[in-house]
Amino acid sequence: MSDFDLMFKNARHYNEEGSQVYSDAQTLEKALKAKWRILNQSAGTPKGSKS
Repeated sequence: MSDFDLMFKNARHYNEEGSQVYSDAQTLEKALKAKWRILNQSAGTPKGSKS
């Protein structure tokens, strides 16, 4: 997950706010984190755990 966090951070850092890449990074990060929460809850992992 930390690799994804870095990828999204870099996409926002190296692209202008409002650009397609910046916008896509925001959208994909939100979708990934939502899915990650669902998967962790269904696996019985405590909410506060990070991987």
